[in-house]
Amino acid sequence: MITHSHWDHVSGLAELPAPVWMNAAEQHYASEDHAVTRVFRSFSGLNIRSYGFEGPAYLGFPSSYDVWGDGSIVLVPAPGHTPGSIVAFIALPTGKRYALIGDLTWQLEGVTARAERPLFMRVLADVDASEVRKNLLRIVALAGRMEIIPAHDGRAYADLPRLH
Repeated sequence: MITHSHWDHVSGLAELPAPVWMNAAEQHYASEDHAVTRVFRSFSGLNIRSYGFEGPAYLGFPSSYDVWGDGSIVLVPAPGHTPGSIVAFIALPTGKRYALIGDLTWQLEGVTARAERPLFMRVLADVDASEVRKNLLRIVALAGRMEIIPAHDGRAYADLPRLH
């Protein structure tokens, strides 16, 4: 499951022997001629699995997709950075919870200080900065209830369980 189809989030997909889960909005965006999705379009033979958000509202987001039907992985639409960007909520059997927020913010301070990217970066990176802002505020409301993991902040990964 990818949070969005930008090159820096998909560059290793061709090496993984697994399907790529994407919603229709992100599939459409990835198929268009954007420089940031060129790497995704360069892969041939990816096994794309589509999903939609037919599930109920979830933690302040208007709809959801419960991957296994047990609440362990719940995907929610978080458009703005790309049209089909998502947040992936993960609940471990230990009770520990995580929100993988992709690029809603690039650093933890985006959540802790409610700080958006600088204007120039928003213009360059986001298809709809107002949607990013709305979804970021939804995540800010969850801070303290779970670990928030922005994709580009290595500090956020420090407490993630290691796979062996």
